[in-house]
Amino acid sequence: MKKYLLIFLISLICLSSLSPVFAQISLEQIPLGEEEKTIVKQGVETLKKTLRGVLVVWKEAHQRVMEYWRENILPRFQQWFEEKKPIIKKEFEKEKEELKKGLSKTFSKFWRWVKDLFK
Repeated sequence: MKKYLLIFLISLICLSSLSPVFAQISLEQIPLGEEEKTIVKQGVETLKKTLRGVLVVWKEAHQRVMEYWRENILPRFQQWFEEKKPIIKKEFEKEKEELKKGLSKTFSKFWRWVKDLFK
């Protein structure tokens, strides 16, 4: 697994640094001999195969992490949230009332200011 991860990281770094070059230049535009073109094509094919293998490993790792999350972490979080739900609702209502009071004060000041403009 470490081997795939290392290969993936190296491939990712190489591809990201060369992507502007690949976007602008095709293999036919590069002045290479037939032997060099063959080597480059083999390198590209090897890279594709390696990336496919790495993606399989990443998919398996992602599935295991999600499975662990669903089985262990999410139920605990949901349980904690259910315990805290009444407290959260109570605090939310307090904040809502404070916001209403603050808004009414602000609006009344604004309304007085508008009235004073037209006097």
